[in-house]
Amino acid sequence: MCEISIRAEILSDYDAIHNLIVEVFHETFGSGEEEATLVEQLREEPGHRPTISLVAELNGTVVGHIFFSTIQLEDHPDISVCALGPLCVYRKYQKQGIGSKMVQRGIKKCVDQGYKIVVVQGSLQYYPRFGFIPIDRTHLHTIFRSSHDMVLQLENDILGNVKGLIDYPRPWQVFKED
Repeated sequence: MCEISIRAEILSDYDAIHNLIVEVFHETFGSGEEEATLVEQLREEPGHRPTISLVAELNGTVVGHIFFSTIQLEDHPDISVCALGPLCVYRKYQKQGIGSKMVQRGIKKCVDQGYKIVVVQGSLQYYPRFGFIPIDRTHLHTIFRSSHDMVLQLENDILGNVKGLIDYPRPWQVFKED
């Protein structure tokens, strides 16, 4: 097996990313189109800082993808916050460290871009290895109010100094349960 490379997405990756997201999320959660559409809409969301979108490539084929997008901490609009999601790797390439490499590279890019907090809604078994903690251990909450909401501080002690609602832009609203 050749070495996996992690790099920024480019325009010619868009179809491969769409297909990857649809397949992986359909196999895992029975969904897929909504998550792929989310990424496409967030790429075009007006007024947002550039997103971080990375692919894992093997022999010229996109086998993994991770996406970070800007979200808002309502009571502290001066603090840069982003959401991690979606993250996906084709099933036959899972459990080989590809997802972990993408998360680590993405977090580094978040730090480089000045983000202070990263929020994810995901596996309580997977994300803590990167330092994420359940959001209910902080004074924050999201529009989803899910037991799978987690948060990672990228600046020391920032979570002890903030409270309130983490709001997501319009494309995320499709995932909000009323």
